[in-house]
Amino acid sequence: MAGSGSWWQRLRRALGLPAGGGGFAGLRAAHLRLGRRGERLACRLLRESGLAILARNYGGAHGEIDIVAREGNVLCFVEVKTRRRAGAARPGAAVGAEKRRRLRRTARQYLREAGWPAVPYRFDIVELLLAGRRPRELGWHRGAFTDREDRPGDAWHAPAD
Repeated sequence: MAGSGSWWQRLRRALGLPAGGGGFAGLRAAHLRLGRRGERLACRLLRESGLAILARNYGGAHGEIDIVAREGNVLCFVEVKTRRRAGAARPGAAVGAEKRRRLRRTARQYLREAGWPAVPYRFDIVELLLAGRRPRELGWHRGAFTDREDRPGDAWHAPAD
């Protein structure tokens, strides 16, 4: 057996986590902290860009919307994706067809609860790559996808610079 300690201890060392307990709950807590950090930074970006934050972590029967904001008379349903490392795919690529479907359904529930206001709305994605606690890269994709249902094979791609 290579290395000392249990497979769990070796995994924790490889991930740079403390040797103590915590189990998978500790990994999950770190993931949630990263997400909350990203959402706070995204709210700051949106506010500094003139949007009013109406709700955070709006939960419906079909899922959760990270941020509901208003830009002028447009309602914005914002999904935030935060990563520590740049991978082959952009963080926003994690918003697949099933996630978009849940976001659409949750947005409809929000609108229903608000009395179906006759306002335009869109779905945005904010992507963050962090270096420590600071944003290394930040992207805001207005209208990243529409309210229409996806066709098979549809995928979101970050617009080219």
